Amino acid sequence: MAEKRVRWGILGAGLIAHRFARSLVHDPASELVAISCRSATKAAAFAEEHGVAADRAYVDDAGAAATPVGAEAPAEQTGAALEGHAKLLADPDVDAIYLALPHGLHRAWACAALRAGKAVLCEKPAALRRCPRDGRALHGGAEGALRACLRARARASRLGRHRRAAAR
Repeated sequence: MAEKRVRWGILGAGLIAHRFARSLVHDPASELVAISCRSATKAAAFAEEHGVAADRAYVDDAGAAATPVGAEAPAEQTGAALEGHAKLLADPDVDAIYLALPHGLHRAWACAALRAGKAVLCEKPAALRRCPRDGRALHGGAEGALRACLRARARASRLGRHRRAAAR
């Protein structure tokens, strides 16, 4: 039986995104199939360099620093077109996403990707604070999964510190 390939999409097209894309060529079970970013020029160049089909180089039409609809967005981003990242998340041929956006956007886009049914690789930090600016607690669905993940990471970190201290 043939091994199923993980079809990756990358949100963001900066230096780390290029690094991740280059690393995928060394994994026969992975394939880069989509990219999304703010600039059409940057998206086209990234797609060409890493072998992504031109129709899967998604762009945010207004050049917004995309935040998903319903997520906490800085005031200057409210109402901006968010099509590029949202189109990537809606792409049925993307199994997993690598989150290469600025840290302040990790939580919102990780939750959006989980809600879209995508696996998420989000290097730290997954979130910059416990609760959004409006004081609502994280709860339910994707945000609940992210909260559980962050709690488990914190427990593992505390346990590791205790073990290292005991070993001294």
